[in-house]
Amino acid sequence: MVYNHTLHGRSPLNVAVSQDGVAWTPVLTLEDEPGEYSYPFLLQTSDGLVHIVYTWRRERIRHVVLDSTELVEVATTATAPAAATSRAAHDPTRDPNVIVVLTDD
Repeated sequence: MVYNHTLHGRSPLNVAVSQDGVAWTPVLTLEDEPGEYSYPFLLQTSDGLVHIVYTWRRERIRHVVLDSTELVEVATTATAPAAATSRAAHDPTRDPNVIVVLTDD
């Protein structure tokens, strides 16, 4: 799950994992600077990578790719949010091969 762990505003932006869909363990903070990190969306591809897309400070769309095995390892060994590593990040000089359309009412 990717979510804003706050009661007010849209920062920070966090990632949590769950084995049962009831109990969630925070494993990563994607953004914690002041600003808006909105409309997060994630999906897991067949190769085990987790793709997360969100608006970054209402200026850009950011794409982050995480290895799901690292997220699970952090969840099973950590008691507090830790820094799982990102295998890839958005490269604005490269054309994307995936387009994600997010709508809002």
